[in-house]
Amino acid sequence: MIKSIHIVRRYFSFPARRRKLLRQSLLVCGTLRVLLGRLSLKTILTFLADRQKNSVRATQAKEVDKDEILWSVRAVSRRLPGTTCLLRAIAAKYLLELYGIESRLCIGVRKEDGTSLSAHAWITIESEIVLGRVEDLDKYTPLPGLDLL
Repeated sequence: MIKSIHIVRRYFSFPARRRKLLRQSLLVCGTLRVLLGRLSLKTILTFLADRQKNSVRATQAKEVDKDEILWSVRAVSRRLPGTTCLLRAIAAKYLLELYGIESRLCIGVRKEDGTSLSAHAWITIESEIVLGRVEDLDKYTPLPGLDLL
């Protein structure tokens, strides 16, 4: 209970711009949390791409920078049970693009123990990894054709 009160107090201590980002991140992450277990990745990415086409990005582009968006996605995803790197990456990609910041969703796979596959998702902006950096990222082979969103 005390932790919840602390989170609420902290939320209201942020400027309105950050509170808006946190609300958007919570909405996007929560929605993705439900959808990722029920729909295909292609369906989700297509749906989000269609939603972005209908949004007004130009007026919002100057409101926030990439670091604030990434911060909000990380802050929400730390507190949302069942969050994965894929959920974080898709949410960040969607919000970055919503605010006019072009980014690339990358998903890579690698073999583990010779038999099983492991996957990881990350976001790049101008070839720089901005979300999802892990130590052994070079061991993942990126999957092609994820440019739907």
